[in-house]
Amino acid sequence: HHYKARPSSLNETSLAMLSMLIRRLIRLVDDHAKDGNPLVMVFDARHLATKSGQRVAILPTYKKGRPPMPEDLKQIVPQLKAASFALGANLLELGGFEADDVIGSLATQVRDRGEKMYIVSNDKDFQQLLEDDKIFLLKPVFNSKDKRWSTMTAEDFRESNHGLDPCKYPDIQALTGDAVDNVPGVKGIGQRIAPFLLSKSANKDLESLLADVDILDEKYKRELKPKAEILPQMRTVLTIRRDINLGMALWLALRYRRKINIKEVDRIFGRLGGDSSSVREQLSSIGFKEATYQKVKIKY
Repeated sequence: HHYKARPSSLNETSLAMLSMLIRRLIRLVDDHAKDGNPLVMVFDARHLATKSGQRVAILPTYKKGRPPMPEDLKQIVPQLKAASFALGANLLELGGFEADDVIGSLATQVRDRGEKMYIVSNDKDFQQLLEDDKIFLLKPVFNSKDKRWSTMTAEDFRESNHGLDPCKYPDIQALTGDAVDNVPGVKGIGQRIAPFLLSKSANKDLESLLADVDILDEKYKRELKPKAEILPQMRTVLTIRRDINLGMALWLALRYRRKINIKEVDRIFGRLGGDSSSVREQLSSIGFKEATYQKVKIKY
């Protein structure tokens, strides 16, 4: 399958944004994917859903009020997909599923195959997927000449959250709430207090904390008791799914890596009335040369 960007004209802001994202992708390939490891870009496809998802059924106000995707960014999505494919990435989107859930399921199934998975994102929600020596979070670093990426491990999470395992991140978020997704939390409990309270409970989880609520300070007990029934539901809303059966999509995402097709990148920028010279210069500076698509066998 070849992804094609529809010919269109983009404003200068959109063209600059597209160029920036492509250059960041090239850096990712250069720093972490030169050895032929599969590179997968996951896109959100909730718009293809035919019914409300599980989260909306639990919390009707889930993500309500979130501003729509900026028009400049929305315009470049088809071109970004095409350029990413030309730069060797496989694309993955499943109708009706949030990208986070697809990534969570992909990470789990890659782990089950005995391989390592690096999730490239600055989204803190992915911290719940971290696993020792298996799943890592690779965060882009901006405004630094010396450092392009920051790697977060499961142990890093424990060190900053009173020894809690990463899988307890949804328990933390249920207490603090998530303003971005419009998920309410508990008044007076923030990112510093939530992991501390959980760490002092018997099983270091929400159920244990609620069972021992009477021994807490009065200010926490007063706020927690009325929400004892809904907090586990909020945790469900904030938990990334790891059980989606990716089936053939998993094989398509991991089957091979292609070499960069710079001619296709040229065509994409040319159709948009843009200039790909800066991207070409970056590719040249890190040693990439023009190449046709080439299959690289990956164990499956």
